[in-house]
Amino acid sequence: MRTISYERKSYLTYMNYFATGEGMTHEINHCWADNPQEAIEKHLKEFGNKTKSSRDYFRPGVEAMLASSKDAKKLLMRFFKDGGKMFHIMQDAAFELHMKLYWNFS
Repeated sequence: MRTISYERKSYLTYMNYFATGEGMTHEINHCWADNPQEAIEKHLKEFGNKTKSSRDYFRPGVEAMLASSKDAKKLLMRFFKDGGKMFHIMQDAAFELHMKLYWNFS
């Protein structure tokens, strides 16, 4: 019997949403997944979207990118002073990141 091996990929997911006049939220998640759709599902679960209707509502706003991509590096550098260093560590070591930034405008 032949075993087919594969390697799960490292993904960074991002969502930005806001309600008119109420506030703004940024969410970033790092995970290992088989494909972008699985990474998006993990993002939604990580940030508390427990019900199917909640996940369906927010799913279109979540972007998934390979953690080794230029877009991932730009995203980390946008939010973190040491984003470039974080990006390089992410390529070589086990790395966990779950970040939610929210501010209220009211």
